[in-house]
Amino acid sequence: MQIDSTPLDVAVLLDDGLVGRVELTGLIDVATRTVTAAVLRPSTKAVNASLLSARTVTPEPMRPGRPEALRMANSVPPYRRMLELDERLERAAARPVIIPETIVRDQEKVFVSNAFRATCRMLGDDLQPAHDASPAEKPHTEKMMFSVGTLFAQYNATLAIPATSTPCADSNTSAPAARPPPSRCPDARSAPGACPRHRRSHVP
Repeated sequence: MQIDSTPLDVAVLLDDGLVGRVELTGLIDVATRTVTAAVLRPSTKAVNASLLSARTVTPEPMRPGRPEALRMANSVPPYRRMLELDERLERAAARPVIIPETIVRDQEKVFVSNAFRATCRMLGDDLQPAHDASPAEKPHTEKMMFSVGTLFAQYNATLAIPATSTPCADSNTSAPAARPPPSRCPDARSAPGACPRHRRSHVP
């Protein structure tokens, strides 16, 4: 498996009523290309990374309102055989329960922390560190993070906001309105080239 963390360029209403950005931390199984666990937090802590290792080996219970088709009992894997091993699967959702053997991680502080390494030792996971600035050593999680940050986040109305957090005017709203695109500078109509007002070059 491979684990990684990256900030998302979307605005989120946090628990304290402020609007800020969050970090996505995810664990992906290379053999099946399954994202076994993921978490969104304003700042990823060592305990968040540790919980991902535990969630990937724990059956996920069905949530209220989910259709019956999403039950583990209605999935492709041999449900009856697995139920003999863990009775929690009777009320579980159809999310694969995968026990990792090796987890490839980078040099981020949360992945070299004592808490995360202790959790992996307890679960019997072997940690394989990647070199600094070497995304090619964990391409699957890098691709997954890139896809979420672009293909998924592009449909969010709050994509690409400033990194600083600002108080939310209405704490009951789920997200602030999207910022309108910048208007075209009138100086570009008369003289294409350097714009003295915006200090940039206009493309004719």
